[in-house]
Amino acid sequence: MSNLRSVPLFCCFLIVLLQACKKPTDDPTPADPAPGPTVPVIPPDEFEPYAWFDLATFGNTLMDRWQDAAINPAMFDLGQSSVLPLAGSALLSGASFQQLPPFFELVGFRGAFGSIDWTEGWTTWTPVPDPPGLPIRDLQGDLNGSWQLSADTIYRLTGTVRVKNAAVLQIQAGTRIHGAFATNGRLVVEQGGRILAEGASDAPIVFTSDRPNGIAQPGDWGGVTILGNAVNNAPGGTTTMAGIPNGTHGGSNDNDDSGVLTHVQIHFAGRAAASETPAALRLGSVGRGTTIEHVQVVYSAHAGFHFAGGTAESRRTIAMHGLSEDYVYDLGHSGHHQFIYCKRSASLASLAGTSAIRVRNNEGNSSDLPRTAPILSNITVIGAKKTRETAISLQFRQALWLHGDCQPHIHNSFFTGFPNGLYLDGLDAVTNAGQHHLRVRHSTFAGVDHWGGNGYGSAGTIFTGPPSNGDQHPQAPRGQALSMDL
Repeated sequence: MSNLRSVPLFCCFLIVLLQACKKPTDDPTPADPAPGPTVPVIPPDEFEPYAWFDLATFGNTLMDRWQDAAINPAMFDLGQSSVLPLAGSALLSGASFQQLPPFFELVGFRGAFGSIDWTEGWTTWTPVPDPPGLPIRDLQGDLNGSWQLSADTIYRLTGTVRVKNAAVLQIQAGTRIHGAFATNGRLVVEQGGRILAEGASDAPIVFTSDRPNGIAQPGDWGGVTILGNAVNNAPGGTTTMAGIPNGTHGGSNDNDDSGVLTHVQIHFAGRAAASETPAALRLGSVGRGTTIEHVQVVYSAHAGFHFAGGTAESRRTIAMHGLSEDYVYDLGHSGHHQFIYCKRSASLASLAGTSAIRVRNNEGNSSDLPRTAPILSNITVIGAKKTRETAISLQFRQALWLHGDCQPHIHNSFFTGFPNGLYLDGLDAVTNAGQHHLRVRHSTFAGVDHWGGNGYGSAGTIFTGPPSNGDQHPQAPRGQALSMDL
């Protein structure tokens, strides 16, 4: 009997030990509310975005100004800035992880930042020149077998450099790799190939243009593309990445492992080849066995990150000063992503329009399965519109663009500085929102409604005189926090 009495004591000791060993986060775990009542389905002809967004069980918030969220005003500046919310900010609480999978770190704050600045050390807000005196070695063609790149040499990608099936490219912390402007250099990791780009907090790996700072521009080189064997929704389950000859991706292995990218910067990428619009970092059907953490994209000519199919997961990623979308999720992508930071420049925007986060089912806007359904938590989007007098490109559109038959879940996030906040684009998107397959929960939009005469369609034009808030201006130059199009 004495042995039986010891069992409860042992269990209690084990529980205490496990709690003590649990990985700490930078903010206390939020107390999740008890599950609320079932939310009724809203048919499209009765759907109204503000009423949907304001449902009490969703925990969302609209604020008139970004100042009401008490973020640091320096976040709008181009240079180095503090990203942490000010003391007393409403963003320091209000998160919920109810019904989210174990991938997500439990934190108390909304947006990408709480009390710890995870950008310190490994990021740059302005490009840093190469160390003087390092030799330059050209890389070109196919890489087979094992390759190691070291920090005592600068490597130049000449044309398309391919890490072939079964090959491994290992990159030492602190290494700098140039994409050749003259030959549109790019790195492609093919199916079955692996990249081990493991930088350090004080020695990031840097991919950038071979043109010097001050001359380098967005789109100087092609960027980094990784092709995996996970599921997508292309007909037949496989497809090719645009602009990459024989760039096949897709399969049935959602745990596929294409390697590691940690503490990595990518500058001035996104140059097109043929009819493609390449992201600085493209991930085609990449599996969740791949590690993507602490990756920063700066000055991309197209999207910063593109998750095309697959189940790849990421934490602590940054897209800054790009021309097109910061993040694109499509082709049936269903990965999990946490701590996402988007920061924009007032004059940098694609002529085709620009948004921060775009989710679509696929390029053809079909309902092919599996539907694009990423789970995103702790996003911070800082658009370019700091004040009423800040002139921004006419091409700025919405912070969060949910397009067609997609089913993303957006949680614990903060959006500001764009002409529009959330845009539900098309009948399928509205239907999915009304059926709660598409979700926005415990998130805050600030300063995206009633722009004071500087709204979407007339951004950059300063209107004076009554009505000062622009609501009744003849050109209707006002932003909308929430909008839809059937």
